[in-house]
Amino acid sequence: MVSDRLTNAGRLLLALLGTGVCLGGQMVRAAEYKVEFNKTGNGSQEVQLISDELTQWWPWHTINDAAGVDIYNGSGRNLAAVWIKVKDKKRDKFLVTTQSGGTLFGQVWRRTDHTEALFLDARDWTRDSVVWNRVNDTSGETSTTDYIFEGRLFTANPTIPDPKNWERVVPPATPPHEKQAGRGWARMIKMFPAGFDRVTCYIKDEAGGRLFLASRDIVFVYQEKAGELKPLLVPVPYRKGINRLALQKATLELWADEEKVAEINLADSKSYGPTIEPK
Repeated sequence: MVSDRLTNAGRLLLALLGTGVCLGGQMVRAAEYKVEFNKTGNGSQEVQLISDELTQWWPWHTINDAAGVDIYNGSGRNLAAVWIKVKDKKRDKFLVTTQSGGTLFGQVWRRTDHTEALFLDARDWTRDSVVWNRVNDTSGETSTTDYIFEGRLFTANPTIPDPKNWERVVPPATPPHEKQAGRGWARMIKMFPAGFDRVTCYIKDEAGGRLFLASRDIVFVYQEKAGELKPLLVPVPYRKGINRLALQKATLELWADEEKVAEINLADSKSYGPTIEPK
């Protein structure tokens, strides 16, 4: 049997304001909690998400750990989104900022009364992978926040609720406009494999008539004149998290924030995968 610490401790998130609540004989005082996600980190312990959270609302546990925690995806599925809500809407509130989704979620929404939050477009939250999360009381008043929220996991983005009651904290990445990227942009996007049509970054090689694009940390090259799309083969070792591409002569550099994580020799024919056939 998986321990309670590993099963129920995977319900990780947000904030409470208002009167205190008694948990296991301990009084949790009113506080505000900062939410942080990241694709990498070094938490003080590991907690586990389980498959039940894919089918029903489940206690979403927070432990107010200064170092944060590493979340193990034991749900058995690749995850795309998390939806959380407070149990007591009169007392508890969520603090959701532009930094809350970190490098894990591409889109974040919150209910205008701060009682629910949606984290969408998870980047490579695959089964058995580990991501980092920290939900801490910024006042230092409390030590635990057990079972005051509920959450659900999703393998695809759920429908955005009524926009009258919701606001977007982190908007989805906006694909480059066709005028910026070339006339064949719309045609090119249709050629992408299923699930890879959300481009996170790109760079155009004007001289070579090529576009280099990253989607889900896979890099593609599109030859505009020939109308061909190919994946690029990245040498190992390689750490994911691409959010910028750079061209240096015959080398394509892959960057994650301010760190170059890989580079591809464009002059080497072995760097190119097979042409992706149009749908």
